[in-house]
Amino acid sequence: MEWTEIKSLRQRHKLTQQDLSNLVGVGWSTLNRWENGKIKKISKLGRISLERVKSELDGKGVRHAKGEKSFWVPVSK
Repeated sequence: MEWTEIKSLRQRHKLTQQDLSNLVGVGWSTLNRWENGKIKKISKLGRISLERVKSELDGKGVRHAKGEKSFWVPVSK
C-alpha cells in the first residue's frame, strides 16, 4: 500500500488517524507521517498490518474467534 492510499482508506471509512493507528498497531504520529509522506518507505510489518486492516474494513476478510480475541483472515478470490 502506498502512503497516498492510507488517507483515502481512512477517510472512506470515516476513521480518525487515532482510530486507524489503533487498528494497525502503530502510534498516531507514525500513521500521521505515513499519511503525509514524511516516511516514504513503510516497513514490511507496517505494510502487512495496513493490508490486513484494509481487508477487514473493505469486507474482504473472514472473522474468526480465538478465545476472547477475534481476528481476520484475508480471503483470496
